[in-house]
Amino acid sequence: MKTKFKDYFTFTKGERNGILFLLILLTLLITVYFLTPILLKKEKTDFSKFEKEINAFKESETEREIDEKDSYKEKYNRHEKNDIDFNNTDFSIAKNKLQPFDFNPNNLPEAEWKKIGLTDKQIKSIKNYENKGGKFRKKEDVKKMYTISPTEYQILEPYIQIPEENKDKFTSTKYEKKNYKNFKVVELNSADTTDLITLKGIGASFARRIYNYRERLGGFYRKEQLMEIKYLDSLVFANIKDFVSVNKNLVTKINVNTATFEQLKKHPYIGYNIAISLINLRKIHGSFKKVEDIRLSVLIDDEKYRKIAPYVEVN
Repeated sequence: MKTKFKDYFTFTKGERNGILFLLILLTLLITVYFLTPILLKKEKTDFSKFEKEINAFKESETEREIDEKDSYKEKYNRHEKNDIDFNNTDFSIAKNKLQPFDFNPNNLPEAEWKKIGLTDKQIKSIKNYENKGGKFRKKEDVKKMYTISPTEYQILEPYIQIPEENKDKFTSTKYEKKNYKNFKVVELNSADTTDLITLKGIGASFARRIYNYRERLGGFYRKEQLMEIKYLDSLVFANIKDFVSVNKNLVTKINVNTATFEQLKKHPYIGYNIAISLINLRKIHGSFKKVEDIRLSVLIDDEKYRKIAPYVEVN
C-alpha cells in the first residue's frame, strides 16, 4: 500500500524539471497580472480645455445665427409687423427680389424699374405696352401686366403713386365722342394694316399681328377675339372696341367634308388633334350632315364648339 502511494509522487528528473518550469512560469504570469496596473498607470486625459473650446464655439454660432436673423429681418421687413412668412415662400422670394419705393409707373425710366427690382423681361414688357399707347390709369392696371405676378403686385401696390391730374386726364379722354368723332370705324375683316394703324394705340407691330391672326382664322366674328392676340390685352382693347366693327359675312369657312388634314390643322381653333379626330369621324360615319355633327368628336366640348362652329360648313 505504501509502495503504491509512493509511486504516485515519484518523478523522474525530467518530470521534476518540467514541473519546476511550469511553477516559475505560472508565478511570473500572476506577478505580471497584478503588477501591470501599478506599473502602467493610466494617464487621465484632461478634456476640460477641449470642452471649454466646444462651448465657446457653440456660443459664437448661436450669436451668429441670431445676428443673421436680425439682419435678414432688418433688410427685408420695412415695418415692425411685416415679418417674413416662411409658410408663404412665393411672397418671401418676391420680397427678397423687390426693393420698392414710391413711383409713378407711367413712363418710368428703365433704370428706375431696375432699382425697384424688376427683371429685364418685365421691364421690356412694360415698355412695349407703353410704346403701343398703353397707360396706367389706376394701380390695378399694373396688376394686368402678365409679367408681374400677383405676389409681386401685392408688394408693389402700396408704393404706386398715380397723380390725380393724370387719372382725370385719362378718364376724361377715354371715350369722349368729341375727341374721336372724326375717327372712322374700321371693319376688321376687310381692313389692311394701314387702316388698322389709324386705331388709337395700334402701331405697325400690332397691325401686322391683327392682320396675320385674321388670315389664320379666316376672319373675326366677334370683336373680343382681338384679345386672343399676344400682348393685345383688355386695356388696349378698351381703347379701340368702339372704333372697330365685324362683318360676319366676310368670314371664310372650311368645309369639313372636303378639307384636308393640313387645311384643318392650320386653323387656330382646330389644331392637330381635332383635325385627326374629324378626319377619322368622316372615314367611319361618312360626310357630316350638319355642323353640329362635329360634336361627335370627344375633343370638341361646348366651349370648343362655340369657337369652331362659325368657321366650318358642311355644304
